[in-house]
Amino acid sequence: MNKQLAEYASSNGRPDERTEAEIEAAMFTDELVTPDRSCTCGERRMDWLVWDDDAINVTCASCGAVFRPGGA
Repeated sequence: MNKQLAEYASSNGRPDERTEAEIEAAMFTDELVTPDRSCTCGERRMDWLVWDDDAINVTCASCGAVFRPGGA
């Protein structure tokens, strides 16, 4: 299981109860941004990438990184 899937599973308090396929299905029910607009940690879920007040940068709710989507 990759690191992000493991973190997602444990964040729901159920680290060993679901299969990897069930965890993936739960993760990818959210809308995803394109890979070039994702966080360096690999987070692509739109709801977890929050635009900052400056409307230029995005903060990743998964790892806390602040970045400009698309590397602009």
